[in-house]
Amino acid sequence: MYIPRLRLLTIPAIFAIAFIGCNESSSRVDSPSSAETSNSDNEPNPIAPANAKAYDPLAPIPGVTKWDESTAAEATIPSDIPVYDGAVPKQGHSAKRVFVMLWETGDAHERVIEFYRSALVDAGWKVNSELSYGRFDAEKEKEKLIISIATGTDQPTSIVARLSR
Repeated sequence: MYIPRLRLLTIPAIFAIAFIGCNESSSRVDSPSSAETSNSDNEPNPIAPANAKAYDPLAPIPGVTKWDESTAAEATIPSDIPVYDGAVPKQGHSAKRVFVMLWETGDAHERVIEFYRSALVDAGWKVNSELSYGRFDAEKEKEKLIISIATGTDQPTSIVARLSR
């Protein structure tokens, strides 16, 4: 029996729309913006909770330490993460089981890749995979480390380390 391709796509689309429509009345509550908490006459919105606050993506998260360019040099980097010599820390964050840091260097992308190819093994990491563009997946005991190396046209080479414990 021949079913046109359009019908094959239409049936899943109908189910998806029906599923989304059913979930519109879910009990999930997003933080409303200040525009949602009042109307054009600056009267309170009767639907929004009285204590609703506007969402702030930069608000501190409990248990997470963040660094920006001015404070990244003060970050305590786990001793088993190799750091490229001369790389400048730019930003990062850490929590109980995760550490992420971004460094930049003016050195060539290939040179940084060569460094991590040997430095990870020297630091006791088992490299599970290496991608030619500069990504290393490694593990040691119960830790997993991803090193990603990238560069753009007329941009410094970026190094991102993500350690999961």
